[in-house]
Amino acid sequence: MEPPAWSHSYIQWLLLDLGRRTGHDVWVAPADRNRTVGTVRLGDICLDHIPTVLPQRSRAVMEQVDVIWFPAGRPHPTAFYEVEHSTNIINGLLRMSDLLSTLPPPLRGWRFTIVAPARRLSHFEAELTRPTFRITGLAGTCRFLSYDELLEQHRTALDRKAAR
Repeated sequence: MEPPAWSHSYIQWLLLDLGRRTGHDVWVAPADRNRTVGTVRLGDICLDHIPTVLPQRSRAVMEQVDVIWFPAGRPHPTAFYEVEHSTNIINGLLRMSDLLSTLPPPLRGWRFTIVAPARRLSHFEAELTRPTFRITGLAGTCRFLSYDELLEQHRTALDRKAAR
């Protein structure tokens, strides 16, 4: 599906579809489950609940993350994505930092990604220098993914499937 227009929902769909194509179970935040991209309702292509055994405090924060990837059938996530289409990048960073601060140390090897237009990279880099993100460890684990990079990753996954 080509981008009808860059939107928060379309970027979430790309992340969900890419996650599924790479063998993951995927999660989308409850507030976004009724959004549609084309004829696809986001809530129809994701998990009904977070399958983790983490404490309720961690799950409550995790449930609000835009998109999460879990290895198929496994209870621990591997990647968290916050789409910052029109909202302030600090919001996504704070949610991820909150999540990191609720986790026991052995579970901190997860990938955290802010997904936004390329023009927002310098803003992401500036926000990530805040002391709070160094303290929680987010500064060392969070990366930026532009919409164009995400679209290219998605196209590569489609090409791989077509080549089989």
